Amino acid sequence: MTAVVPSQVDSRRLFFCLMLVHWAVILPIYDQIYPLFYLISLFAIGWRAGSLWLGWRLPSKFVVTTLSLGGAVALVLLARQLGLLATMINLLLFAYALKFIELKGLRDLYTLVLIGIFLVGVSFIFQQGMGMAAYLLVVTLLSFYCMHLCQLPVVLQGYSYSASFRQLLAALPLALILFLILPRLGPLWKMPDAKKSVTGLSEEVSPGDIAELGRSSKLAFRVTFDGGAGVSRDQFYWRAMVHEQFTGRSWRLDPTVKTWKRDVLRGAARPEFYPAKGSSVYYTIIAEPTFRNWLYGLDNPRSEDRSVLNAPGNILYARRIVSKTKQYAVASVINGQQSELLTDERRQRNLDLPTRGNPEARLWAEELAAGYDTAEEISDVILQRFRQQAYFYTLRPPLLGDDPIDQFLFSTQAGFCEHYASAYAFVMRAAGVPARVVTGYLGGEYNPGADYYSIYQFDAHAWVEIWIDGEGWRRVDPTAAVAPERVLGSLEDALATPDEFVSGDPFSLVRYRNIGWITEMRHLMALVDYRWTVWVLNYSNEQQLSLLRHLFGQLSHWKMVFIGLGSLLAGAGLLFVFGKINWQRPRSPMQRFCRKVQRRLLAKGIAKDDGESFASYLARAADLLQQEEYRQIAVHYRALRYQAIDESNQLSHWQSMKKIWRKL
Repeated sequence: MTAVVPSQVDSRRLFFCLMLVHWAVILPIYDQIYPLFYLISLFAIGWRAGSLWLGWRLPSKFVVTTLSLGGAVALVLLARQLGLLATMINLLLFAYALKFIELKGLRDLYTLVLIGIFLVGVSFIFQQGMGMAAYLLVVTLLSFYCMHLCQLPVVLQGYSYSASFRQLLAALPLALILFLILPRLGPLWKMPDAKKSVTGLSEEVSPGDIAELGRSSKLAFRVTFDGGAGVSRDQFYWRAMVHEQFTGRSWRLDPTVKTWKRDVLRGAARPEFYPAKGSSVYYTIIAEPTFRNWLYGLDNPRSEDRSVLNAPGNILYARRIVSKTKQYAVASVINGQQSELLTDERRQRNLDLPTRGNPEARLWAEELAAGYDTAEEISDVILQRFRQQAYFYTLRPPLLGDDPIDQFLFSTQAGFCEHYASAYAFVMRAAGVPARVVTGYLGGEYNPGADYYSIYQFDAHAWVEIWIDGEGWRRVDPTAAVAPERVLGSLEDALATPDEFVSGDPFSLVRYRNIGWITEMRHLMALVDYRWTVWVLNYSNEQQLSLLRHLFGQLSHWKMVFIGLGSLLAGAGLLFVFGKINWQRPRSPMQRFCRKVQRRLLAKGIAKDDGESFASYLARAADLLQQEEYRQIAVHYRALRYQAIDESNQLSHWQSMKKIWRKL
């Protein structure tokens, strides 16, 4: 590279490029950024633009220091609201924005670009799809381009595009070798918990929460059944969490589950697994990141994966937060005979209700308890009410007040699955039948290209389990009483107004799945992303060892060491060969000019010696040919290559040099 040219950081072209990279870096994590830090970014970029176009002075150290302290205090105050992960991201963006107005030299530019590349890496925490990987690769390429742009004079800046691309291309063979050979190490630090899951179910369910997910077309997880499905679609109830505590408005995890979670982190908890009698179905799930530990499974799930535990409530729980796509195998006994017992303490837990509120629902439950003998009879009466009266299934239910169960059952009569599940469970408990709310997903879309099912956020669902003596927990879906299409078909089929379907994603192709060619194209894109997920994102240590055994036979420790060293040497060799390849054809104006001058001098019998600089070559040619014009060209060449001059002076030297050349 050429000598440092500090004034180049004031280039307007560089400013546009840095600004483009800045917003391109933020785009994938826009929902993690607090509005205040957007304003700080706008302030920093605006001030920088003012200094370039209007001659504003850059902020003094006092202003920058005051701004830094103010931002730091704001972050501390917001940390509890944002959560640790989002706080760290906002801190990085804050530093990224401040560096924009501190940009005075090449070292500042390196720091700015490195922070941007680090934020590119942060984006992979939230999205790891193939499309996002391609997007972030382009952003990285632009970042390299910024560094080249700053180091080269104006007449050489055309070279920056190809230099950036070759630099990135040269790293790919080594990256591929490291990906295939380097052992997958666990995280060096604990991934901070997000204040809320990226998208998806919450540990607390209130009226309207799941309806909100019904507007999202984001992928939740994929499922591949071993040997075909063998499970009818009306059994696609994917359990995620069991909510046993009712606060009067929302359903929460029972406090004993939270205690169990803490014990799991300390290594003191043991899996809670209740084997069920019946034949098992086997399947593999690839879950998208949720920043929660809860996983998905059909009825009576069991996993042999050591990173997955069976949790209270007959559900699955990951030992570590699911911060990236997670693949695990599960076996389920559908509708099998359960062995879980209902202790007195647990029975009481699933009968508890707040002492006040919803008087009409309580009165109705007392009448049911007095008029019917069994839990099944009481359940049938409630479901019959949903079927026969004017209840509506909608993603836009009316807001509910202080007695939400009463208002829903006897007034509004419009709601999404959580409204029906909550009201049903409340009345069953009030009638003396243990009941709990289960949240998860219902259904899935089959992709024939790779024989798997995709389950989206709009498939989120809530249902109820009631205790039947002699049988155990029985699943009851109150939504099926008012909208049976939701169970047998899709959410879009069940909604009274189909326009509500994924209304939060107006550009989602899922909205147009009734159009054949769009569906085929969407399935093809999903298939490519599925292969990316299986082959790249879930490339595990086991797959790595399997590949090495296939290539090198039985592995020993020494053999692994030789393979590792050999691979690194091969990568270094590739980098060396790559650097020796003569790619050019010169592409910058300066290179083309030098090549032209050199060809003419060679025709006159004056060859450039090895190790001779171009300027010295011109000076020698001037002496031999007695033409001072070559010496003048050398003067302009040195100014362009080695002097810290601004853009207007660079252009002046360039035009003068070409003018002299035309006279020769």
